[in-house]
Amino acid sequence: YFGGFNMYPFSLSMQRGWRALALALVLCFLLAGSLNRALAFDEEGIPFYDPLDAAHPEYPYADPAQPNQTSQQVSSVHFDLVGALALAAGLSQEDAARLQLYSQLTDSSIITAGNHTYRITDQAVTYPQAPDPTTLAATDYCPSPETTAYSVTMGGTTLMECPECFTSRFGPFGVFFHEPHNTPDELQAIHKWAFGETSDLTAKVTFGYSSTVPFTWEPLYTVANVANVYEATSCFYTQTDVKVDTGNVAAGSIEALGIYLHALGDHWSHRECIQAADDYSNPDLFNGNPLPFAAHVTVKGPDDPLWACRWTSHEVEFGDMAHSDAARTYTGTVEIYKAMLSYVQAGKGQPTYNPIALEDENGYINSFLHDQFVQTNPEDAEARRALAEDLGDWALFTRIHNQTYRSGSLSAPDQAGDLAVQVYTPPQATNSPQVVYSVAESSAHPAPAGMQVVGSFTLTAQSPQGKPITQFQRPLSLLVNYPDTVQNINESTLGLYIWDETNSAWKLLFSAVDAKTNQVVGETDQLSTFALMAPESTVLAESDFSTGIDGWRVDGDVQNGSDRPSYLPAGGNPGGALAATDNVEGGTWYWIAPAKFLGNVTAVQGKSLSFDLRQISEMKDQYRYPDVVLKGERIALIYTYSPVHSPRMQWTHYSIPIDVGAGWRVVNSDETFTDHAPIDGGRAATQSDFDAVLSDLRSLMIRGEYEDGADVGYLDNVVLGADEAGNTAPVYPIYLPQVQR
Repeated sequence: YFGGFNMYPFSLSMQRGWRALALALVLCFLLAGSLNRALAFDEEGIPFYDPLDAAHPEYPYADPAQPNQTSQQVSSVHFDLVGALALAAGLSQEDAARLQLYSQLTDSSIITAGNHTYRITDQAVTYPQAPDPTTLAATDYCPSPETTAYSVTMGGTTLMECPECFTSRFGPFGVFFHEPHNTPDELQAIHKWAFGETSDLTAKVTFGYSSTVPFTWEPLYTVANVANVYEATSCFYTQTDVKVDTGNVAAGSIEALGIYLHALGDHWSHRECIQAADDYSNPDLFNGNPLPFAAHVTVKGPDDPLWACRWTSHEVEFGDMAHSDAARTYTGTVEIYKAMLSYVQAGKGQPTYNPIALEDENGYINSFLHDQFVQTNPEDAEARRALAEDLGDWALFTRIHNQTYRSGSLSAPDQAGDLAVQVYTPPQATNSPQVVYSVAESSAHPAPAGMQVVGSFTLTAQSPQGKPITQFQRPLSLLVNYPDTVQNINESTLGLYIWDETNSAWKLLFSAVDAKTNQVVGETDQLSTFALMAPESTVLAESDFSTGIDGWRVDGDVQNGSDRPSYLPAGGNPGGALAATDNVEGGTWYWIAPAKFLGNVTAVQGKSLSFDLRQISEMKDQYRYPDVVLKGERIALIYTYSPVHSPRMQWTHYSIPIDVGAGWRVVNSDETFTDHAPIDGGRAATQSDFDAVLSDLRSLMIRGEYEDGADVGYLDNVVLGADEAGNTAPVYPIYLPQVQR
C-alpha cells in the first residue's frame, strides 16, 4: 500500500501476507535512515483506550491475549485532542467520547475493545466498481486504455480492514478522506454532509490500473524504485459525484462530524504534500500535467519536488514553532476546533454547555495549542496524551464554574453529609420548565471490595407540581465537593459512581477530579444513589507532582549545581512531573525523596516501590548502575536491573518489590553513589538487613541518568508501599516506528 491505493491485484490472503512483508521491509528502509519518529497525525506510540467506557481501559492489541498481534495505536491529534476540544466546545462527555472515537476510526476503520468491536459502520455498504479500461477514452492520465489490463491497483476493496470500512485508507475513498483538497468535490463535500446540509455524501474516486510492476520487494532498492505510485501505474481514471454508502452513519451526526474532523486534520497534516502534487510538472509523466492526487512516495532528497510527500514528512510536525511543519500543525488544530464551534453554533450535536471560544479565558485554548501541545517533542505522544487529558479536565471544570458557559441552570440542593452537591441542568434536558432537586446522605449500598467510599447520597428530582423525574433527555452535570480530610486514598483515582438498580451494582460515571479544590464533576442522565469512591490504599507515601516538586531534590552532576529540579505543570503521566538536566561532567545523578518517604517504613516490606521515568537523550550509550538506593544508618540496600533497563523517551513504569529474595544487595551507607558505586553490591540482602534499613530509612534515591552523554530525566508518580506484584523489568510503552499512511 502506497499513499492510498493497492499496488497489486492478488487474492486477499496473499495480499495480506505480502503487505505485512512490504511494511516490514519499508520499516527497515526507514530505520536505515535513522527516521524512527512519531508521525504526527498518524498513529503514534500510544495505545487505544475505550473512550465510551468511563474507566478508559486500554486495549493496546486487537486481542489482549495475543500481544504479538497488530497493535492498536492511535493519534494524539485525531483521538486524544479531539476528545478534549469537544468538551471545550460544550459537548457532553459521552458525545465527546463518541466524537474522538469516530475521528480515530476514520483511520483505524476497526478497533477491538475487549469483547466489543467498533467499526466505522456496522451496516453492509456498497462501493463503486472500476470500469473496464478498454472502454475508457484516452487521456494524459491514461494514454493507452485499449492496451491496459483490467488489473485494478487503486480504488479496489481487497485490502480494506473490513467490508464496512468505507473510510479505509486502503479502499476506494482513501484519497478522498485522507488527502483531500479544500474544494467543493472533496473536503467541502464532507463538510456539507457532516453538518447535515445534504443527506448524501458524494466523492471523487480515482481508479488505477497496472500489470507491469514486478511483484517483488527485494532487494531494498527495488522498494525505492517502485514506491513512486505515479510511475508504477499505467492508467488513472477519475470519477466524480460518486455517492458514498455510509451505512448507518447519518448526515449531521456526531459520527459524521468525527469523520469530517479527521479529514480536516489530514488536509492540514498533508497540506504541503497536496500542494506539491498540484505543482508537480514532468513532461515525461502525464504529459506535464499535475499529479492526479497526493500520495506518500520515496524521494531522492530535499531538492526532490515531492519532498513534502516523503514517507516521514511529519517527522517534525511537533516541536519548535519556528519550523513550518509545527506552525502548520498548530493551524490545523485550531481549524479542527473552529469546525467544532461552527457545528455546535449551528445547533448540531445537542451541546450541554455554551462553547469556550479560542479567545476566552485569556486565550487559554489558543495558548494551550500554540505554546504547549504543538511544542512537545515529536516522539513524545504520551506527553500530548497527558496534555489533552489536562485540557479536557480544565474544560469540564471551567464550563460548570463559569456562568458564561452554562446555558442551563445550576442548583445547589442541601448538604449530603460531608459532601456538597450542585446539579447543572442543560437546556431541553426535561419537559418540565423547572426541576426541584433534593439530596440526602445515603449508606444503603456497600462499597465493592477494595474500594473506599468518601461519601454517598441519593439525588431525587420533581417538577413544580410534584411529579417525580428520574430520566433526562440530556445528561446532567454533578459537581461534588468532598472534605480535605480524606485519607488512605489517592485523590486522583476518585470517581463518581451511580447505583445501577437493574444489576444491583455500582457503575462508574464519566467524571473528573480536581484535587486542588477537592471537587469531582460527573455526568448522568438518570437519578439514583451516587457515591464518591476510590480504591483503598495502604501506600506509605506518594508524590504525583500535581501541585509542585513536593520536596524532591536532585543530587549529582545535574541542574548546574542546584539541588532543585524543574517543575512541569503538564506533560506528566498525567498532570505535573519533575525534570532535571544533566551537566555532562561525569558521575550519575539521582532523584532524592523528601522526608515523608523516610523514617520507619517497615510496613512497606512485601509491597513495592513504583515510579514512572522517561529520558530525552540520544539513547545510544545506556549503562548499568544502581537504579534504587535505600540508605539506613550503617548499610544501604541497592537494586540494579540486569541487564540495564533504561526508560524510554515515553513514560516508562517501574515497580520494584521490597522484599528478601527480590534482588537487593547490601553496601556501606557511606557510598556516594553519584560519583562511584559498586554496581552489583556485596552480598544478597537478608531479613535482618531489611529490618535495619526500613526501621530507620535515611535516604531514598532513584536513578535519574541512564545515558553516558547529554540527557534530561523526568520523574512522576512515586509510590512507596504500592500493592503491585513488583516487576523485574520496567513496563515499556508500545513504541514502534510507523509508516506514514
